[in-house]
Amino acid sequence: MSKPAAHAFHALALSPRPEPPATVNPDLEDVTEPLQNERRSIARTIFDLMKDKGWWTIPLLNEEIGCSETGVSATIRLFRRQGHRVLRRYIDKSLWEYQLIVNRTVKPTPRPCLTCKSPLTGYRRQFCSNACARRFTRIRLRQTRDQPVCTRCQCPFPATRQDARYCSSACRQAAYRSRTP
Repeated sequence: MSKPAAHAFHALALSPRPEPPATVNPDLEDVTEPLQNERRSIARTIFDLMKDKGWWTIPLLNEEIGCSETGVSATIRLFRRQGHRVLRRYIDKSLWEYQLIVNRTVKPTPRPCLTCKSPLTGYRRQFCSNACARRFTRIRLRQTRDQPVCTRCQCPFPATRQDARYCSSACRQAAYRSRTP
């Protein structure tokens, strides 16, 4: 690359970028609440139609409710995430029928974190965060490790480090003075 081109590239890379347009429109904040309520009512309507254990196609639900096919499909996925079973069978030419089997069992309460006892969410199985996992490991190491004995005065002491040899700085200094002439 020649020098003028390199300078042009460098100047281009250092030029200030234009400000991105504002993505939050304060006029739309009042609209989000009714939209969420409408989605809930559509999901409730689809649930009420499908809970009779009949087979429904997405276009048929679309005609019945007046919702988009993608909205119906998303609602069926939502039922699966909520713990219900959705059976599916092929009809023809990429047309499927769906049957909802309602999960009537009570969901178990989430297990608590082994460190802080807060309920676990998502995919986590033992700890609510990586910090809790590290804290648990440190506590477990402290509990399983034998208490070290001071090499100078022979008394057991709670170690703050894994390689601690002396119970106090006074013992450490006294051991150092006895080693050096």
